[in-house]
Amino acid sequence: MKVTTSINEIYSKTEVEINYKNTKETSIELIVEIPLRSEIIFDYFIAKIKDKIIKSKVIESNKAEEKYNDAIASGNTGIATMYDEENKICSVKIGNLPKKETLELKLNFIQFVNIKNNYYSLNLIKDFPKIKDFISNEFEGKIILETNSKIIELKQNNNDKEVNYNTIYSNGNKKCQIEYKRDSIDKILFKTIEIEKPLLFSQYNSNLNETNYILQYYQNNNSITSNKEYPCLFIILIDQSGSMSGTKIKMVSKTLEKLIKLLPENSYYQLIGFGTFYKVYNGKPELKSEKNLENTIQIIKSLDSNLGGTDLSKPLYYILRDSYSDYKNINLSKQIIVLTDGDINVGDDIIDLIKLHNNEFRIHCIGIGNEINKDLIIKTSNAGNGTYHFISEDLLDKKIFEILKECTKEYINDYKFILDNNKTYELQPVNKITYNKESLNFCFVQKGNENNNINVEFNWKNSDENFKKNIEFNSEKIIKLNEGCELSKLIIGFSLKYDLNEDKNEQIKLSKLYQVLCKYTSLFAEIEGDKSSDNQMQTFIKKHSVEKIRDYSFLVGSSSRERFRGISRLKMSAPCKSIDKSRYRSFTEKYMVNKNQKGFNIYFWAFLVLIILLIFYIAKRII
Repeated sequence: MKVTTSINEIYSKTEVEINYKNTKETSIELIVEIPLRSEIIFDYFIAKIKDKIIKSKVIESNKAEEKYNDAIASGNTGIATMYDEENKICSVKIGNLPKKETLELKLNFIQFVNIKNNYYSLNLIKDFPKIKDFISNEFEGKIILETNSKIIELKQNNNDKEVNYNTIYSNGNKKCQIEYKRDSIDKILFKTIEIEKPLLFSQYNSNLNETNYILQYYQNNNSITSNKEYPCLFIILIDQSGSMSGTKIKMVSKTLEKLIKLLPENSYYQLIGFGTFYKVYNGKPELKSEKNLENTIQIIKSLDSNLGGTDLSKPLYYILRDSYSDYKNINLSKQIIVLTDGDINVGDDIIDLIKLHNNEFRIHCIGIGNEINKDLIIKTSNAGNGTYHFISEDLLDKKIFEILKECTKEYINDYKFILDNNKTYELQPVNKITYNKESLNFCFVQKGNENNNINVEFNWKNSDENFKKNIEFNSEKIIKLNEGCELSKLIIGFSLKYDLNEDKNEQIKLSKLYQVLCKYTSLFAEIEGDKSSDNQMQTFIKKHSVEKIRDYSFLVGSSSRERFRGISRLKMSAPCKSIDKSRYRSFTEKYMVNKNQKGFNIYFWAFLVLIILLIFYIAKRII
């Protein structure tokens, strides 16, 4: 396996190359499993068998499955992606890989590069594609870092241990290359001399005649000195499992009663208890008011530890998936605060969902006592771009008010682009909650390939000083990337991921237009096979049951008995998949009994005579 990752200040491209030889005497179906993190986009794949090379295309998932089966029925090699929603695994299925042939498969992925703690940061792909029942110890890893400005620091992180590199740079200290072994690097961190400057990247997509822009903005504004607290949406998740009985639940109740009164004016809040199941106490989020506070305080005073186990995943599914629309339209910073004393149940699927929404919801976890699962609390908080704290009961008051102060500081939520042709783009950034000393990416698309002067205006939400910042980019300051479609795929791909309420047909339309996957589409490719051999067809037919093929024989307009008799000689027994008429004809023409063939099978005649004799016998007894 070869893994090559190319990185700049805004995005990375990773190519994973896999070579697999079919050593068997028959054609096989090969499945490559790809565990993908939510921040990664599966871009495309390239497959090669002998001298035939094909690149994938995005089509509807149901059509991809049909074309896959059609390809195999025609003696070709079909390749398609599928997504297992339950196990969160993307798979590449290669059907009818010829015997003794080698498949060269190149899988390509893209993802954003972030800025954290004043460093560019990229989590490398570590969960590499796997082929079932095949293990290879061969591995070559390579990282190619090329930036727009001089690199002044480079380090890698592995299992939370950072190692600085003394690397030899080229191209004026703007480029370097690192080779690594499997599992030796988790994350790459680097810094350039312009990391705190706003950078505007553009890329022309000639296929669609449009230019894609991404503004990377690191907000480090020392002009904002206000200590005022600003309104937010607070969703408080309260552990009400049996282990919270006694002093713990009483302490939580007293702390929440104080907290709810101290929320900034114009804030919204919601209380949800969780255990084996969850309980939403005040329906939709409520605006802070005297009347609402009175009702909420009565609820808080009545809290008890009577909800069974400690399953945090259920209320998080409720917030981030089932009732997402209740929160989406509240234009405030959204903060989830978790209070627990136990082993919270959060699997990889809910962690992926948290990551998908961490541009909008932040999750802060407070672990009370000594019996908590610290690893899961840290994992949940990190996925939600929040904080985590482990405390004793008597420190709960102090810690929760520290979190409140952190949540209610200034943040950006008003912004627009102004082009020199007076066309204005008002849009959401990829990161919807952005505090001071944090970075965010703004994206927009413009038709054509014009060199515009662009002015960007930021307004700070509820700032005492009504702080505004303008940044001007003339055409010379815009960083023009090589012509391609990476930026458009990042912009549209994440837009499709974040907008969960987007119309299905519209999602499919955008997915096919920009050739980027959504939940309704798949990647597909077909490699023409060797028409001189019928082995592939025989293998395909043997995978379909007699009963299913008999069902379809009624649709093609000839004698089902004659066709069924021809197929039955293959002694098929495997479970079948649906087959359409055209595919059915393609293999029946080769393998079914000809319609002009004379005579019936001797077993059929014997069975028919037996039935006639039985009828006569019954009739005689009745008479």
